[in-house]
Amino acid sequence: MKVSTKMKRFFLSLLLLLSFSTQALAFKSFVIHKIRFEGLAHISRGTALNALPIKAGDTLTSKETAQIIHNLYDTNFFNTVALRQAGNDLVVVVTERPTIAAVNISGNDVIPTEKLKEALKAQGLTSGKLLNPSLLDSIQNGLIEQYYAIGKYNARVDVSTASASRNRRLVNVSISEGKTAKISKIQLLGNHTFSEKELAKQFILTTPGLMTLFTQNDQYSQEKLQASIEALRTYYLNRGFIRFEILSSQVALTPDRKHVYITVSIKEGQQYRYGSHKVVGQKVLSQQDLKTLLPFSEGAIFSRKTVIAAEKSLHDALGNRGYAYPSIQAVPSVNDKTLRVNLTFEVHPGHLTYVRRVTFSGNTQTQDVVLRREMRQMEGGLVNSKNVKASVRRLNLLGYFKNVAMKMQPVPNSQDEVDLNFHVKEVPSSQATFGLGYSTLDGFLIQAALAQPNFLGSGKALNVNFSNSFKSRSYSVSYTNPFYTVNGVSRSFNFLFQSSDPSRVNIANYTMDRFGGSMGYGIPLSENNRLSFNMGLQHQHLQETSGSSTQVVDFINENDKIFQQFTTGIGWSYNGYDKVPFTTKGFRQSLSGTFTGPLNQQSLRYYRLNYIAHGFYPLYKSFIGSLQMSAGYGNGAFGTKMLPFFENFYAGGMGSVRGYQGYSLGPKDSNNDSLGGDLMLTGSAELFFPNPVDNDALRTGLFVDTGNVYQTESGYGIGATGVDLGDMRYSTGLDVEWRSPFGILQLSLAKALNPKANDRTEFFAFNIGTMF
Repeated sequence: MKVSTKMKRFFLSLLLLLSFSTQALAFKSFVIHKIRFEGLAHISRGTALNALPIKAGDTLTSKETAQIIHNLYDTNFFNTVALRQAGNDLVVVVTERPTIAAVNISGNDVIPTEKLKEALKAQGLTSGKLLNPSLLDSIQNGLIEQYYAIGKYNARVDVSTASASRNRRLVNVSISEGKTAKISKIQLLGNHTFSEKELAKQFILTTPGLMTLFTQNDQYSQEKLQASIEALRTYYLNRGFIRFEILSSQVALTPDRKHVYITVSIKEGQQYRYGSHKVVGQKVLSQQDLKTLLPFSEGAIFSRKTVIAAEKSLHDALGNRGYAYPSIQAVPSVNDKTLRVNLTFEVHPGHLTYVRRVTFSGNTQTQDVVLRREMRQMEGGLVNSKNVKASVRRLNLLGYFKNVAMKMQPVPNSQDEVDLNFHVKEVPSSQATFGLGYSTLDGFLIQAALAQPNFLGSGKALNVNFSNSFKSRSYSVSYTNPFYTVNGVSRSFNFLFQSSDPSRVNIANYTMDRFGGSMGYGIPLSENNRLSFNMGLQHQHLQETSGSSTQVVDFINENDKIFQQFTTGIGWSYNGYDKVPFTTKGFRQSLSGTFTGPLNQQSLRYYRLNYIAHGFYPLYKSFIGSLQMSAGYGNGAFGTKMLPFFENFYAGGMGSVRGYQGYSLGPKDSNNDSLGGDLMLTGSAELFFPNPVDNDALRTGLFVDTGNVYQTESGYGIGATGVDLGDMRYSTGLDVEWRSPFGILQLSLAKALNPKANDRTEFFAFNIGTMF
């Protein structure tokens, strides 16, 4: 028979009462000369004395005897307490409660051990503390309730103790978490305006489906249920139902405790509309400003979301004018008879506020000057919310930091000054990249490189690159100073030596050695627009091999094998991304051109044009859409018939049309190897969806890719294929990007949808970058 906790406490109290009474009767009154303790080990004599209601020199009576014992037990320091008289001395004999030697936790997975130990420590269950047996039952029940709150209704927790040396006890917490209960059904009662299906979409919790394999929103938790109910409330309030109520929410468990049924009862109420609105208190914003910031139309359906957005618009407008701490409150006046909501916006701008200092923290490697030059909010100027946000965005775009947070702190004893502190969390600045792909035809493809985009924390990029793949071996050194001038003009130098054998990746059979160098500048045109140009010299040595195609042989016969060229390039780019990597919103595009000029009779003259556009668009909840397209075109000029075949565009593989082998799409030569083409078109649509881990560390998406390469000009034995958009290739699949401790790892599983007879496909490919 198991004795309840209440019964245990009753018997303990009875025994203590009997003990007090027995000892009280055993003592006769006497004047205490000295108080001595026996049995103290961990508890100090001063601590024990402080608990006594008497002191040396007092007269001990039976009343004080009972109080002494009672007070010492109340400290929870002792298991037993006894009193005896030795002459005129009072001797207090105690047995201390054991101390905790260690707390061992096993069997937990969902809740980390450190988090559990912190919670136990807060309740006094930690190494070195006295063991309170009554606390163990409380902790056991508390842990079970914590697991119930996250849907693990089959969780079991056992708390036991074991002996250790020196009056200590080991506390063992054994946990069996079990499986999380799944949502079997969500039922809504009381809805009349909206269907149950429509309202269920507002819930974070949902019944099992394809997406719940990633979101795990079919697993019950109390937190998710409350968030779902708030989402439902927000849905109604944004559609005019301001008297909406949640009457009850019930969770029913199946007998096996593995599934739950959720029933939510609601009261919709009537739908309300906007009445009049006015602004009081402010003297900063013009009537035209207010008309733009408060787009309310009398008679339109009321929306709490629109009211909150209006408050934020007013706040931002004042923040952009130097008012850092405006007070803005929308006060509704509800008329239940007319079903109208009149709004009064109480706007108090406060004081104009100036920025005293801009400081940085968390940048242990990156120099302050690198961060400071990205600032759009200047010291000494009025606070401007737009400039502060732009400063945070520019730090995010550097790619050196995982997190960027800004805190505005008032200056002590000043009403009109603030300090801005930007706290960053750095990621490793040096990166060694390792790429690996696999196909059934070619096996593994390997590529390696070393880069330092934030060299010595200076913000300058130094890349010493050695790349060795099946296709080529190259050595390069590049250096970029993004702030060559104080107004943001960049300067870069590039040096390259490359020896390639494209036939090893199924491109036309030839070899090419090239070396050269270039110097370039980038000029900021605006916050997001940039112009760039470069100049360089290049030496190329083309060689045919024993298996070269007729196209390669014909080109060499007409143009020789060695070429020296002067190259120029010009480009424009627009960057509207919110951050890198793992951009969540924004649009980016670039247009660039490369042109070659003659240095001697054997120089080739041609040009190449490239356009790339990529946009990210936040969708429903945490889903993000992505659209990308790229186009390239090239041709010969001033005596060169067409774009040299070794400068052709290629498509296929990661970064292009996944599901097809790299470089494999487009025209083929007489050996049926890829020759590339002078026109390239590719596009991609991708849906990134939330995952159960950190969305800043892992991104998962479903994609559809399309693209191909065409030949529009004829020459050197190469025939024009023409442009047929119906010949575009398509693929679909799953893409995973992980910001791992070793760098960005990208993996794709792709299915080619319309491969032709000569196409080479691949199902799996990945690459990884190692950071240090």
